[in-house]
Amino acid sequence: MIRVVPILLLLLTAPSKAGEADYFNIYNVPNSSFNFGTWSIGMGAQSRIATFCIASANYNNAFTLPPPALTPTPVHENYQVKTLSRYSVSGYYFFLDRNDSNTGNARMSFTMEHRDTLDSNIWNTMSHDAYGLNQDGQFKGCKDGKNGRLRISIPVAQLENARAGPYRAKLRIEGYGGSSQTVTDSDNFKADITISDIVRVSGLTDIPFGIHTPGSDRTAERTFCVYSNNDAGGYSITISSPNQDGGGNFFLNGTADAIPYDVYFKDNTTAGFGTQVGASPIAGTGNNAASNCSNVDNAKISVNVNDTEIVESKTGTYSDTLTILVAPN
Repeated sequence: MIRVVPILLLLLTAPSKAGEADYFNIYNVPNSSFNFGTWSIGMGAQSRIATFCIASANYNNAFTLPPPALTPTPVHENYQVKTLSRYSVSGYYFFLDRNDSNTGNARMSFTMEHRDTLDSNIWNTMSHDAYGLNQDGQFKGCKDGKNGRLRISIPVAQLENARAGPYRAKLRIEGYGGSSQTVTDSDNFKADITISDIVRVSGLTDIPFGIHTPGSDRTAERTFCVYSNNDAGGYSITISSPNQDGGGNFFLNGTADAIPYDVYFKDNTTAGFGTQVGASPIAGTGNNAASNCSNVDNAKISVNVNDTEIVESKTGTYSDTLTILVAPN
């Protein structure tokens, strides 16, 4: 007689490989998020945010026996991340022409912040190459939504004082997570911004001549700051007046008469009149290191009114308004 003996086979699912069970991954930070475009005066401080996924989980959590739980229950795990420059500097900087040897206003500093929108959802300012707060990671692929945010912010003072041209920051985000807190990952990304040509005039004040006493010409001058952010600090200056004629001659207008006068310009503050101003622009070289010229004036305008012209004019008050237009050159 043949007896059939039933054999009970208990099949258990083998644990996942360690690399998958203890999981941490930083999905690509999109470079396009940090393309700031071209910046010009008046645009103010700039900020951009990148959205991406940070997963940290345990896919080999303890089995629960007896059934129904014959497979591990995945759980979220904490993670930490840090950001750092891929240039040979300690700090967050944009560099003109991607040259990390640039200093002064050929580089711009910025701040970096991180937050996890599905955990604390609070912006945390990152210190360069230093880990931030513990955060709760997502499962693979961030099925509950992309949780990672990075924000780059550039102060307006950095932008206004920067030399003209293209800037780049080369960056990396690194982190660790998983149940063991030893699984690591990283991603490289970049940020780009172009600073347009900027010129600025500051420090000019009115020129009061007061009451004229015959016997000598009336002469006065004003020094001021001209800033131009191109490599050579070059600019062109045009000085005009509503009382100027077609030949570029200037006149002080009064109630009953007009008095001719001369205007001169120098792109320094040394003694002497400089170039007589007419209808054409005059080339000059300004300060390209600081928009306020570090409080040291670098240009001068002089005005001279001939004594004879004043004496031969009718009694009255005479004035004119000069408009200074500076353009990059």
